[in-house]
Amino acid sequence: MWPTASRPVDRHALIQAARQLRQGLNRQLTRARFQLLHWEHQPRHPRVQLTCAGRTDGGGAQWLSTVSVLAFAGAYRIPFAHTPFQVIEHGSGDSGAWLEAWNSLFSLQACGIPQAPSCAQQLPCHNLLQAHRSLARHPGEPGVWALRHAHQFSNLYPARLASLRSLLRQAYRPSPQLAPPPQPLDRTLVVHVRRGDVQASGPHQHRFTSATTIAARCRRIQIRYPHLRQVLLLSASPDADLLSLCDQGFALDTSHDVFSHFHWMSQAAGLVMARSALSYLAAMLNPHLVFYDRFEHPPLPGWIRLPRGRSQ
Repeated sequence: MWPTASRPVDRHALIQAARQLRQGLNRQLTRARFQLLHWEHQPRHPRVQLTCAGRTDGGGAQWLSTVSVLAFAGAYRIPFAHTPFQVIEHGSGDSGAWLEAWNSLFSLQACGIPQAPSCAQQLPCHNLLQAHRSLARHPGEPGVWALRHAHQFSNLYPARLASLRSLLRQAYRPSPQLAPPPQPLDRTLVVHVRRGDVQASGPHQHRFTSATTIAARCRRIQIRYPHLRQVLLLSASPDADLLSLCDQGFALDTSHDVFSHFHWMSQAAGLVMARSALSYLAAMLNPHLVFYDRFEHPPLPGWIRLPRGRSQ
């Protein structure tokens, strides 16, 4: 018998498989640790509050981080207080107006959530478990603890985020200056596309979705949901690959502000999410069809997972 040649070892594939295995084991270990705390039976901490503070990234990311801390606080029966944002990226023009617009996007105080004092003590986000144990050991010590986010918890328990969707819809305050959508949203598939700082190569290439993949996904969705007769692409930058989709009958809007785009995403009959915190936040508000693209935050119950597509 002739000897068979062994297949070459794909080192990259082995590294990726080992990394995924390690991440899976870490998730299971963290989930077990959270479950050991038995949050349903925890006593309240009336003199302690949690808040979300200390971030300087985009507005969508900061609001999503706030919601994650709110979910964590609710699960462990710790009062939550909201801290207004101090710095938000991606603004142009009047930075004060940009900050105010993001801070007023949701009114948590209208839902009975108080504003946190400015003297909140910083708590590292990787110490969620240790923080809870510390609060349990010293329930009488007053204070406001600030987390940058609680995604370590909310990514394991997306149903906890889903339970806050009605509160977010109640707190949502769209600006009266929003632009009207270019077409009726009740029969439109709105597609959020990350461009600008997200390109096929670069530090954010894992968030990139090619025009070919977008077109294929939209066609499949329209076959399954024929009432979504129109497709509206929303992006911050009119890249050439997106402009090519206009020849296929897709509409593209790059001229309106982010708050108008956010509102259209939250109201559309169908929303195809980008790998973006802004998309995720808008999808939490949307009561209709939401198509989820694989992202660092898991889908909420009821969202439809898109098949994996090539990023380039």
